[in-house]
Amino acid sequence: MRLFRRAALVAVLAAAPAAEAQTVDLALRIARLALDLREDQRTGSVTEAAQDLDRELTALIDRQISAPEMAGLLDQRLDAFELRRVQRTVAGAALRLETCRQSAADCSAELAEIDTILRRTASELAATPVSAATVALLERARSVHMGVLAEREAPEAERALLREAYARYYATLSAGSPGSASGNARSDLLASLAETLEIDPVELDLSRHDSLPPALNELLAEEGAPLILAGLRAHFDGGLRYLDAQAGAGQATVYFNCRLNRDRARLFGGRVAPFVHYEPLDDLVEDEAEFRAAGAPVPGDPYELIWLGATLSVSGEELAPAAAEYALVDETAQSFVLPFGGDYYQSGSLGQTPPVPLLGAPTEGVMLDRLGVYPWREGPCTLTDGLILDEAEAGLRALEESLSERAAEAVRVVEALVELERVRSVAETLSSG
Repeated sequence: MRLFRRAALVAVLAAAPAAEAQTVDLALRIARLALDLREDQRTGSVTEAAQDLDRELTALIDRQISAPEMAGLLDQRLDAFELRRVQRTVAGAALRLETCRQSAADCSAELAEIDTILRRTASELAATPVSAATVALLERARSVHMGVLAEREAPEAERALLREAYARYYATLSAGSPGSASGNARSDLLASLAETLEIDPVELDLSRHDSLPPALNELLAEEGAPLILAGLRAHFDGGLRYLDAQAGAGQATVYFNCRLNRDRARLFGGRVAPFVHYEPLDDLVEDEAEFRAAGAPVPGDPYELIWLGATLSVSGEELAPAAAEYALVDETAQSFVLPFGGDYYQSGSLGQTPPVPLLGAPTEGVMLDRLGVYPWREGPCTLTDGLILDEAEAGLRALEESLSERAAEAVRVVEALVELERVRSVAETLSSG
């Protein structure tokens, strides 16, 4: 039983959902092997753990070289060919040490040279951007280095000094302060996320998480509206009119392009309505100004109050999009159509709770006032004439796909931030081990 490994990883895995804990990602897998190697060294047997770690490192580096587009954002900060050079340097030192162990000749000069190589390599790794590969290579170097001292039968005081040196290297990798290796990595990732959100990086302040779902919950609670707006602007060429946003843990919604839309079909008693405009979603949003009605709503005429909304919500380890039309419903008439003016606006609306939380309004009457609908004034809700969304399902699905692409970009960066915290946690554990 690898008690040391289990104790070191319990804090990381305890916060992860069951499915996430069962499918350990690459960063944790390599980190666990590094912890295995540390424990095995304490018992004097490192061969199996070292071989496992070497295989994982080789696979990781090969993937970065042959398919860099598949590498994570943390991996992309590293030069894969440089990692391979360092890995071969450490592997060569391990091979030379094993040759010395099997040789009957005096190996003191060879051991001294290996010692020098490993000290230089460890120092280089401590200055390398933080990643699972960095931590694993440093632990592999430490294992070989301690083996060199054991072969030389170095006194305990010298071994303690070497352990302290590697502890300092790990402390450097795990430091999260500005200017540190992990601090710089985090700053770079946050800058990339801010670019995806289309906001100034100084406005982005997220907590550190070592599990993805809580990190995504915070992203939506703090920056859900900018993320959705960035996706909306990328989808629509223009005409997007921001109305309101609601955000909380695990979900965020942006409302946009509100309109007070006269219902021609109602006016014509259900007969053919030649003035109804069936428009695709993109045209309805981007070209809505072309359909604005002149003047103010006609008292007593029926109108529809309609607006659009886009939502992102946490679904496992992804952000799921949903787009919809919303309308103010006349529950009594079972219709979206409401007469402009009259008893409903002046009295009935004052006691009705809005169908969705919009503009912080406690009642529909307050919401109508804040939208400029009644009493009528120019405002965020545009007066139009018979605009109807054509092929609503297809149009909204296309919008959701666009939002999903932008959300996936953000999730990729958040995943890298989570991986960074996991790697930092392992490096911190190794620094105190």
